[in-house]
Amino acid sequence: MKKLNCNSEIVRLKANFLGPKAENADWLESEVNKLFSHWCQWRRNRFPQDRSTIDALDKNLTDFKDLQEKMSLYLSELNSRFEAETPTYSPRYMGHMVSELSLPAILGHLTGLIFNPNNTSKSVAKIGLEIEREAIEALSSMVGFGLDGRGHFTSGGTVANIEALWRARYRLDNFLSLGAFLNDQQSTSWNLFYAAHMGQTQFLHLSQGLELEKLKKYSFVLQGSYSAADIISNHFKEKFLGPVLLVPGHKHYSWQKALSLLGLGEESLWSIKVNDSGHLSVKDLDTKIQKAINSQRPILAIVSVSGTTELGMVDPIHEVQELLEEYKKKGIYIWHHVDGAYGGTYCSMIQGQGELFRELNPYVQKSLRAIAQVESITLDPHKLALVPYSCGAILVRDESCYPISSFKAPYLKENQTFSGKWDSTLEGSRASTGACATWMVAKSLGLNKEGLGTVLSLGLEAKHQLEGILSHHEMIQIVPHTDTNILCFTVAQKKEALSVSNKRTRQLYEKIYLENSFSVSQTILHFDSYGKFAENFAKSFQAKIDSEGIYLIRMVFMNPFTISQVGENHYLEQFSNYLQKLILDLED
Repeated sequence: MKKLNCNSEIVRLKANFLGPKAENADWLESEVNKLFSHWCQWRRNRFPQDRSTIDALDKNLTDFKDLQEKMSLYLSELNSRFEAETPTYSPRYMGHMVSELSLPAILGHLTGLIFNPNNTSKSVAKIGLEIEREAIEALSSMVGFGLDGRGHFTSGGTVANIEALWRARYRLDNFLSLGAFLNDQQSTSWNLFYAAHMGQTQFLHLSQGLELEKLKKYSFVLQGSYSAADIISNHFKEKFLGPVLLVPGHKHYSWQKALSLLGLGEESLWSIKVNDSGHLSVKDLDTKIQKAINSQRPILAIVSVSGTTELGMVDPIHEVQELLEEYKKKGIYIWHHVDGAYGGTYCSMIQGQGELFRELNPYVQKSLRAIAQVESITLDPHKLALVPYSCGAILVRDESCYPISSFKAPYLKENQTFSGKWDSTLEGSRASTGACATWMVAKSLGLNKEGLGTVLSLGLEAKHQLEGILSHHEMIQIVPHTDTNILCFTVAQKKEALSVSNKRTRQLYEKIYLENSFSVSQTILHFDSYGKFAENFAKSFQAKIDSEGIYLIRMVFMNPFTISQVGENHYLEQFSNYLQKLILDLED
């Protein structure tokens, strides 16, 4: 069992974390004190001509002291109650996509919290928006967009996914409106599908010298879906049924939410099959694109997933992009979005020159490198970038992919001096905490192999080591060939019914949850979502399929100290022994 010690190449990384036993507490307390001291001094010095509004007499009043005492009591109660919270900081926690926070992220978050800029406008976020821009540039460089990339922070991946569709719909609507206008005003014969996918270069060429206001009456976004259907149908001589979204079967639930909010309906979500290896099937994607062409259904976007929520699988983004390049040769430009809320941060492992404890496999590396070519990506720094909740981000490849329909607010100035991002973000008021936390991680730890990439490689190694340990247990059936740091297994005898093994695995999860010695999570590998991949897994232990899915124990390895702890804390071996004891108890 390979285990890192204090003389290893990762010793530098330990300065970035408080540690399971608060080993870096002295330094953190000192920095937090400096932070609040600076904040207070800033207030004292900002307007020296102003007199104090809270004087010594006020602070000596009984009511004043009573209220402060009450606040102290309630703060003590709040802290005391949180002592029973799930210890996600511990290497014993291997449950969901949350783990030990990094110190730079905590300090950045606190700074943004106490200065409290609202990144809706420069008039209330002179510095907050600067920090956001710099943090977005860091994320953009990490995924390969470079300085051409644009974006902003959101409250999480769900909002970021909706933001991506919002932008994809805007571009598609522009193309379709121009096609309808040309057919109406210039008697051209644009095909509905091809007009919707004419591409930005063609759009700019055809709309040169045209007042874009003239396109509004043809816009299905501006006119609304009810009246727009007739308008578009009339000008293309083809019934307009609305655009479709192509997403793989292992999609996140946010896509249904997005379509509902955009008023497109569940029917517009077309599921792409998952192939035998658990990834998006490029063959089925091609079939779905052809179906959309034949049925004249414009494609709002194609979604690839970089890090699925159940298994951490990474879709073949490079192969999807190669297919879309072939369609571009036919004059069909389709928006490609990557849902990288979880796995997009692994791009840090392919940036820089550092030595990693465990590399990503070549397939995943190739997929991640292809992100540089897609139109947009969702990231959740509050997952693998180890920053506090809530912090998501939407990034687009360049300026042409960023616009959405314009909005106006009289109390927010529109000139360059005062404007923020309020007119191009789904959320109005936005905290700067996520941006500040991400900025600190990018500046101090680094979004590359030498920094965050090395931390993530430790999670991959922990997963690999435990997989090796558990593979020797005859009743533990491990889901094979997962791409990142998620390990899933079911507890099954050979040739028994899934209903029996599912029940046993569920009982095991409940015992682990109640005993609270280690923390894991659970999920279900549904046959209707994972198809042949799930069926082949069931066949590997000769299961009798009498259930809709396979109940799994799910473990996410994010903690940097799982295998780098100095001393006698062999967490993986302890968990393996603990697991075997619980399974024996269940059999008895």
